[in-house]
Amino acid sequence: MKKYSLRLVLFVIIIFLSNKGYSQIEITPYGGYFFSSNINFYQGQLKIYDGAGYGGHFGIHTTESNLVEFTYVGNVTTAKWRPYSGYYDYPSNEFSLASHYFLLGSVQEVPLNGNVFGFGSVKVGAGYFVPENDMASIWRFAVSFGLGAKIFFTERIGLRFQGNMHLPLYFNGVGAYCGIGSGGSNCGVSVSSTSAILQGDLSVGLIFRLAKK
Repeated sequence: MKKYSLRLVLFVIIIFLSNKGYSQIEITPYGGYFFSSNINFYQGQLKIYDGAGYGGHFGIHTTESNLVEFTYVGNVTTAKWRPYSGYYDYPSNEFSLASHYFLLGSVQEVPLNGNVFGFGSVKVGAGYFVPENDMASIWRFAVSFGLGAKIFFTERIGLRFQGNMHLPLYFNGVGAYCGIGSGGSNCGVSVSSTSAILQGDLSVGLIFRLAKK
């Protein structure tokens, strides 16, 4: 998966270098709010809390209204494991969890009024999750859908408002959750479960347009 994310970045760069007809690009750092959800397992529930989000977009215009875009989405929040009644081998625990998304896809713009544009996006890539405890980090396939608007104050500077939904990220055979925070022999117990996370974010970014049409 790490190699896959690197290939996404290289693919965007290759498109930019080979695109002679339309060389305008957009770079957009952003911040926002990240929404998460609960993951229900047979033995209990993992609650992932909301928190601040951050990241950036790097887009290359293929036409005047379409971009190929690479996106990074980051979030650090708190997760809490709560076992159901009777599953005492899986004790409660709270820990930090970092989420990272590396996505590549298409952004289609629609002119609305003067320097205001609406847009929709579809992207695919990888999600990387890093818990701050004895659980292993994990990579998963990710799909993302987005809607938003761009407002340009000058030819090169503007604001980008966007909402995204990242889905689904499948976790299979979640043996890592056993014995969270307790150590000992419980850490080797295997849990047979399949669940999905639905995560979304709302963000505002500052657009920098480079190069010319």
